Amino acid sequence: MAEIELQEEKVEPAGNPAADVESDETNNSNAEDRHLAKNSRSDLENYRDGDVGVPTKKSGIPGATMNFVNSIIGAGIIGLPGALNKAGFCFGLFLMLLVAMMINYGVRHLVECGLQVRKRSYEETMMHVYGAKGFYMASAAISLFAYGAMVVYHIVIGDTIPKIFQTISPDSILVDRTLVVFLYSIIFMLPLSLLKNMASLEKTSALSFLCVIVIVVTVTIEGARVSPYEDMSGLQANHLLINEQWFAGAGTMAFAFVCHHSSFVVYESLSNHTTKRWA
Repeated sequence: MAEIELQEEKVEPAGNPAADVESDETNNSNAEDRHLAKNSRSDLENYRDGDVGVPTKKSGIPGATMNFVNSIIGAGIIGLPGALNKAGFCFGLFLMLLVAMMINYGVRHLVECGLQVRKRSYEETMMHVYGAKGFYMASAAISLFAYGAMVVYHIVIGDTIPKIFQTISPDSILVDRTLVVFLYSIIFMLPLSLLKNMASLEKTSALSFLCVIVIVVTVTIEGARVSPYEDMSGLQANHLLINEQWFAGAGTMAFAFVCHHSSFVVYESLSNHTTKRWA
């Protein structure tokens, strides 16, 4: 009976080595997946979905402000005195304030509209609304605007730097306008244009803004010193109040303040970018 009971006992099947190896590999794979997922979540805290491969350096509000201000007060600021002259001083100040308010409204709502439709650039937003034609139209307009601004920068450098060196050191090689423009393009413009991250320009933008303040203060002091008028009583009424060419002046102001092309770029460079921080 004892032998029969032993024969009836079920023998447990021996373990399968191949199955054990496969189970270990699966556990290791799951552990690696969890590790990668954890790292991915950590990386995604630095940038939004779709930003894979984009540098994670971000700007705070002061740095983003400097970059945005620098995109506004570029070459167009040179034309503001002429715009005031065409519009009339008093009406020109009103136009300048009105244009600035309109630009501010447009830039804020442009980014908000883009976020509503989950688009993260001016061109993509235009494509969402108008299709492929909108995308190409926006791209062409932005490219032409940027090209025109670059040309203006070179013209300003070519018209000012050689004259400064003609006064300081007439024998300097920097009195050659062509050479000055070429050196400016290679030493300054090209390296700054090759940066992939807008946040990297915050210190350069701050320096540029400081230089603009110095220029404005210098022109204000020297302009008052060399002006043929002791006060505004000698100005004609059309130059003091309103001029018939005010519409041309408004166009110059709009060109000086326009910054829609860089709104999404600056917004994306802002750390923890939200509509509240953008506003």
